[in-house]
Amino acid sequence: MESVLLLIMAICAPNPDSCGGTGGCQGSTAELAYEYAASSKGFFQEFQYPYSSYYGENAACTIPASQPVAALDGYVQLLKQLHRFNECRS
Repeated sequence: MESVLLLIMAICAPNPDSCGGTGGCQGSTAELAYEYAASSKGFFQEFQYPYSSYYGENAACTIPASQPVAALDGYVQLLKQLHRFNECRS
């Protein structure tokens, strides 16, 4: 099993409605991260996408040219979180 980097989800997942924060280093929701991951190219290893944001500054979302090592094709949302997510999205 490869060790994948989840940072790309935080940096690249759009958050147009400012749900759970304003996106990037300033926060978001797990649901938005999973939606991004399911529609993205995939997950990369850390050496393919090194950490580049310090002091809470947002790094640019740059997708590596290399092939991802894993992908996500969907997720299941637990009902407990559904209400909070829908409140923020409406």
